[in-house]
Amino acid sequence: MLTMLAGIVKNVFPGSPAFLLAALLLGLAPLAWRRPLPRASAIWLVLVSGSYLALSLPWVATHLAEPISRHDSIARASDVPDGAAVVLLDGDHLNSRVLETIRLYALLQPKWIVVSSFRQLVVERLVQAGIPRDRILREGRSTTTREQMLALRPFLEAHQIGSIVLVASPIHMRRALGACRAVGIRVVPSASGPLHAEMRVRSLMPELGALRYSSETLYEYLAEWQYRRQGWTA
Repeated sequence: MLTMLAGIVKNVFPGSPAFLLAALLLGLAPLAWRRPLPRASAIWLVLVSGSYLALSLPWVATHLAEPISRHDSIARASDVPDGAAVVLLDGDHLNSRVLETIRLYALLQPKWIVVSSFRQLVVERLVQAGIPRDRILREGRSTTTREQMLALRPFLEAHQIGSIVLVASPIHMRRALGACRAVGIRVVPSASGPLHAEMRVRSLMPELGALRYSSETLYEYLAEWQYRRQGWTA
């Protein structure tokens, strides 16, 4: 139930095409009965349109994401505890997460790469990049961050893994770290590459990539609030 709800929220969320369509239909509903557009509907349509315009500005998207995007990727092997496994969490911007995991394997040469994903394709991508299949462990049942962490701790204990290097996107990392620590996992963050790198960061011209970035960030703020409310973060 939680997984289904998370999927619905992600796809019908401020900044998403589905939310815009629903908001416009709501505002235009009186026209279906051939009635004049009420003032409240007109105000609603202006607010929705203005909000989408603002969220589509790269400058707005970048500043909106900045407070939760403060984790960098690991640059030196000495920053990682001995014996740490690299854990790749499935989630937004999966390709960037895979590339960061490949980079970390070359840098750290860990005994284990742990993939928390229901997609077998992720493992195949790592193998194609030169990571031995017998060094890859996969936890494939969980689909939300909370489920991933609940499944990950006993999984790590079963393989005698004491600490991890966590790979997630920059905007997901803060929530993922908190969820990790809440279940007692020793963790070092290594965020994947910059998101929507094609954006002109200081531009005040609307861009589709900026709109997506804003929507992803707003979702993260809501999810983080929910995790705090449920006591799922530390």
